[in-house]
Amino acid sequence: MNKPVDISDYAPNSRPLIKVLIIDDEPKVRKALHTLLNLSDYGVDIIGEAETGIQGLKLMEDLEPDLIFLDIVMPVMDGLEVLAHLQRKQVYKHIIIVSGFDDFNYAKQAISFNVIDYILKPFDLEDVECAMKKTVERMNLQKTMMAMESTLTRNKKESLLRRQDLIKQKIYEGKALTTEEKLELPAFSEKNLWQVHIVVVQNYYASVSDRYHGDRELFSYIVCKFFGEMLDSYGYSYVIGSSSTYQHLVYWILVSPEAGQRVLMELVSSIKKVLKVDCFFLNKVEPVRGDRVSSSIHKLEEVIVHTHLNYLNIDHKTVICKESKPTPELLISQISELTRKINYIVKHAQKNRVENIVGELFERWENQGALTCHFLFLAYSSIANISPEGDLSDNSPIDSFNFGLKMKFNVESIRSYFIHLIVEKINIQHKGELDASGDRIGLVKAYIDVHYAEPLSLNSLAHQFYISKEYLANRFKSKFTMTVHQYLHGIRLRKSLVLLMDRQYRISDVALMVGYDNFSYFNKLFRKEYGLTPSEYRDKQ
Repeated sequence: MNKPVDISDYAPNSRPLIKVLIIDDEPKVRKALHTLLNLSDYGVDIIGEAETGIQGLKLMEDLEPDLIFLDIVMPVMDGLEVLAHLQRKQVYKHIIIVSGFDDFNYAKQAISFNVIDYILKPFDLEDVECAMKKTVERMNLQKTMMAMESTLTRNKKESLLRRQDLIKQKIYEGKALTTEEKLELPAFSEKNLWQVHIVVVQNYYASVSDRYHGDRELFSYIVCKFFGEMLDSYGYSYVIGSSSTYQHLVYWILVSPEAGQRVLMELVSSIKKVLKVDCFFLNKVEPVRGDRVSSSIHKLEEVIVHTHLNYLNIDHKTVICKESKPTPELLISQISELTRKINYIVKHAQKNRVENIVGELFERWENQGALTCHFLFLAYSSIANISPEGDLSDNSPIDSFNFGLKMKFNVESIRSYFIHLIVEKINIQHKGELDASGDRIGLVKAYIDVHYAEPLSLNSLAHQFYISKEYLANRFKSKFTMTVHQYLHGIRLRKSLVLLMDRQYRISDVALMVGYDNFSYFNKLFRKEYGLTPSEYRDKQ
């Protein structure tokens, strides 16, 4: 069925023009209508004229008029037959009947087809303007009704999506669904077998920033919609949700067991081609019943940081769950060896040995199955310095998963970054034994300026610059008239002012980005410094 024309609020002499088609077998009547319509206060564009009903139907299809002036008595096909034809075809048009007959039966039949008006020949300008006024009122009413219907439909859809999101959250958490919830999400059945997959987005930060203007919710919506449409095209049953553990970064998909690896490979290829999103699937071989999918999802989420990174960078990007957890003893021994070797080459400024030593360590870790996000994050954390350029981001990664994500789960990227970090550690350590004032306190301040977002303490800074914490505390306060901690909090809070201007960041995110893992503590310090909470400050901008 054709939709009614969507006309914006219409008043005399406003735009857009109403496109008019005249269907009448008398040339003088068509000419009179043409003249009077142009004289009226209503903007019209007469786009066509027809002498018969058949010609008129053809022009309706070709020209799509907003309004039709239709004669009743015409050869071949009269006006009432035209109206009956449109009704059978469920084609809605705004129509004004023009007739030389004042017989009530004609008017009654025309009205039954929901025409706007019935005007008699001969007509004058007042008759035409009266009919045009009714037309505009009908159009505006329809526009209002269409807007209300559109809003109602959208609200219903959004409400359904919200309810479905809540149901998916219950599936994710392993909670039983009510009978009503099962009806709301008919694709999911607790009795069916499901293949459980999680999707990890590798270039999340770049994608959200470059293509979605920092809108995380929009990114998640588009990713889930894309996967859903792809699986729809294959005809498989599926349920897609977003991880609560790694929100916006990881998605879980339950799909019919018959959907094999080929389908997943095509999904990965398509989303990269269409949305420029790099991702990989992690899954378990055996399907599980609907009442066990929650535990499978959480297991896969845990396994992300314990899977050998070489498995996550294979060509087809679909990975069977292969957990690799080195023993605690092995972890301790390897991290201890790393720390010892780094301290030695830094102390002796042996830049020429850095690449070889890191290469040897990575080769050994690979043989021992230790090249996982979890282990490499521990190794990263053991390297006391982060480079002044801050290559990873404005703030250090705070857990194994984010470390892997920011390095795109790529072993070679992590190896190169470790080399870079160690070389920078050497550069900082041997930049000069003394600053311009004859001690290292100025170097400590410069270091804080770069690394304020890291977990700095008086002890770690003193150890970093080979001085006692008592000497550092006293000299820093004497030189800069404030304590180390006062200076650190000051620079962190000033940085937070800039980040709070960007509403893509939650306030808790800002706290983490400037070095506070305790939001309440950040809130307290901010209020003490600026007399407002971070939220109040943001609202005033």
